[in-house]
Order: sequence, then structure tokens, then C-alpha cells
Amino acid sequence: MAIRHMALRAFRVLLGVVIIGYLLHLARLATRDCTAGLYIFDNCLWVRIHEELGLPANKLLRAVALEVVGLALAGGIYAGLRLMIPALRRATPGHTEQGAGPSPESKPE
Repeated sequence: MAIRHMALRAFRVLLGVVIIGYLLHLARLATRDCTAGLYIFDNCLWVRIHEELGLPANKLLRAVALEVVGLALAGGIYAGLRLMIPALRRATPGHTEQGAGPSPESKPE
């Protein structure tokens, strides 16, 4: 049983590392600069979105697109960390586990 638990934990850590590594690779790709014109450089991701969707060259649209990508990357990294390091479960103050604590029959009289 303990070996199974350790194997599951190792798998979760490995999966979390792979997810975070992939997301950091995507972040690197999202921050590269490409040539948008003669001596004009812009973010490659925005250039591709701009060309594929036919969006106008608008600074607000560029900011929104890159903000959405940044939030998705941050959320993915958070989810990867939560997968690797699960939250410690704390018992609530009034909660007792089965077999722990005084039983109702053992009240002092």
C-alpha cells in the first residue's frame, strides 16, 4: 500500500513538472519578437493572431489578447503546482476522526 502511494505521488510530481515545463515553453514562445514590417518588430503571437483572424492593428486588442494568454499561462502553472503539491488537509475544529476523541457514553457524571 505504501509503495502504491509513493508511486502515485511520484507520478503526480512528474506530471506537474511536465505541465509546468510545457507552459513555460509556451510562455517563451509567446514572448518572442518577430518582424512585422521593415525594421518593425512585434510580438509573434500577436502578429499571428492579427493575421489569422484579420483583426485591425489596435493596441487595445493586442493588450487584451496578450493578457488572456498571460492569465491562461498563470492559471496553468497554478494548476500544475496544485497537482504537484496538494493542499494540506486540516481538520476543522469540531471535526473528530472515527475512533478519536471521547465517546458520548463516557461522559463524567
